[in-house]
Order: sequence, then structure tokens, then C-alpha cells
Amino acid sequence: MGIVDWDDMYATGIPIVDDQHKALFRTINELHEGLALGKGKQEVARTLDFLVSYALDHFRTEEEFMLKHRFEGLSLHRFEHLQLMQDVMTFRERWTVDPGSVRPMEVTRFLGEWIVNHTQDMDFQYVRFLKEKGVPVEGLSAKPGLP
Repeated sequence: MGIVDWDDMYATGIPIVDDQHKALFRTINELHEGLALGKGKQEVARTLDFLVSYALDHFRTEEEFMLKHRFEGLSLHRFEHLQLMQDVMTFRERWTVDPGSVRPMEVTRFLGEWIVNHTQDMDFQYVRFLKEKGVPVEGLSAKPGLP
């Protein structure tokens, strides 16, 4: 059992978004497992590198759906995404300068809390909006030009 386990209560119903969220859950749990095995420092570096590329792709996917369907909460959602990126970059910079200044459990807790809270609050807001507009969320794709 991980520190944050995927559960259907986190599912948005948008396959690509849910797959991306599951990848983040797995990464957080791999970091947590690495801590238990005494490999926290190695896992922190890998996790922070993953997060930089993951966040860019994932946030772009969500924001494209919101923009395309004119979600009025896009600015606030985008602000939360930018805040996470800033926090991740701060962790990464601290790690680069002085790995001892970043406790692996600090990163694990931060990410676990963020994904759970962000998914259940912010992400469900735009999913509800899309459903109310009649957008079939299960058919949304990240490919340009598709619904």
C-alpha cells in the first residue's frame, strides 16, 4: 500500500487525464517506497525530474480542454498549476544546491496532499462544467483538433 493510492473517487472520467493522474500517484508511491528502502535521495532526484516534464504535459492537456470549452475557472486553475510548478522548481533548486536541505518525506507529503486536494477540488470543477455543457468527457482526447 502506498502513501496515496489511486481510487475511483479521484477519477475525472477523462481517460487521458486519469492516466496522467495515475502516473503521478505511482511516482509519489515510488518515492515513498524508495524512502522505506533507504533510497530516498535517489528517488527525490528522479521524482523532481519526472515532475517537471509531467507537469508541463499534464497541465497543457487540462488547460486545452478548459480553453476549448470556455471554462470560466481557467485562470484560477492555471494559477494553481503555476503554483505547483514554482513549488517543484523550488524543491529542485534546493536539491541542486544542497540535497540535504530537502527531506524526501517533505516532497512525498507535499505531492500526496497536492494531488488529492487538487484533483478532488479543482479538477472536478472543470469536469462538472464540461458535463453540464453536455461534453462527453470519456471521449476527450489530447490530440489537437479532436473533441
